[in-house]
Amino acid sequence: PTRRSSDLGVTLSIDPGTSVYFSTAGKVTVAGRLRAEGTPASRIYMGAAPGGANGWSGISFLDATNENRLAHLTMGNYGTTALWLSNSTLVAEHVVWTNSTRNVIMLDNSSLAVRHSRFPNLEWYEAVSGIGIPTNGFLILEGNTFGATIGYCDVIDFSGGKRPGPVLQVLDNVFLGGSDDALDLDGTDAHIEGNVFMRFHKNNSSTSESSAISTGYYKKISDIVVVRKIGRASCRERV
Repeated sequence: PTRRSSDLGVTLSIDPGTSVYFSTAGKVTVAGRLRAEGTPASRIYMGAAPGGANGWSGISFLDATNENRLAHLTMGNYGTTALWLSNSTLVAEHVVWTNSTRNVIMLDNSSLAVRHSRFPNLEWYEAVSGIGIPTNGFLILEGNTFGATIGYCDVIDFSGGKRPGPVLQVLDNVFLGGSDDALDLDGTDAHIEGNVFMRFHKNNSSTSESSAISTGYYKKISDIVVVRKIGRASCRERV
């Protein structure tokens, strides 16, 4: 059920129009390079077989520092985190995550760009969470639609990335709502521009607030630029 490329020179390519089906325990571990690039007319599908059991274990990128790419791809029916990055690089464009309420992307000291993609509604899990951006790396979320969240969970929860180094960029996204924060940025510098924040109202039993933009707890300073925002931002530290 597990496929791994352990040689950094190995590239696994998935052609447009391909459907990749997984058993419940199935997963992909990438240590080389993954290129799964469909087209608008021939999307790639990764998930459970029609009528099969849900709950496959997603894709893990481990020390995959060459640029991995996902494009015009649908990931469905995953039972754990859809994409996990550790010391890796990933560019994802026109990706749809569906038929799951689990974490979509978790990253540790990795570079990530997600553009023009659709995140599902989530229950007690976050769309994007992580810590740390490599010295010469990037973390860009641009032109995406983020589904609403239910419970004590932010849409995006990130720590790390300080000027003059690379910082989180959140550009021209639509956030459809949630019962905690849209952006919870703990000790994170960020450029936030052109986003729409809708229907964020506290609806959980925690002591947390529910805000479009929050710098969280932990007594860490966040230097945030917010431009052309529609919605309401409330921050507990310095913005």
